[in-house]
Amino acid sequence: MSPRTAAKKRRRRRSASQIARPNGVAASLLSQVTALVEQNESLTKQNRQLQASLDTISRAVQGIRSGSTHAAGRKRSRTASSRPVGLPRRRRRITSPRTLAKRRAGLAKARAVLAAKRAAAKKG
Repeated sequence: MSPRTAAKKRRRRRSASQIARPNGVAASLLSQVTALVEQNESLTKQNRQLQASLDTISRAVQGIRSGSTHAAGRKRSRTASSRPVGLPRRRRRITSPRTLAKRRAGLAKARAVLAAKRAAAKKG
């Protein structure tokens, strides 16, 4: 043998049966990934169910805190259930001139009554 051919590595040729045969490591990785995907799907489904239960419980607790007797058969309005507890109701803007005039007159009357009460309290 010449030194030149001894330095080269020999390459074996693969037969068709060796190429088609699946690798054991790849097959086990594929089965592990498949198992993880199935487990992930089942956990996602369970998470959705738990979230729905938690939402139901939260709504029930809010109803108890706000003094609502929803469970006793009374119906709650949609606005009461959709807004958070403790926040005031947002009023619509008044656009009618007649309604605005009535509201202004009512506020002026209330101010006059309060002023009269303050004056009476100062006198005596």
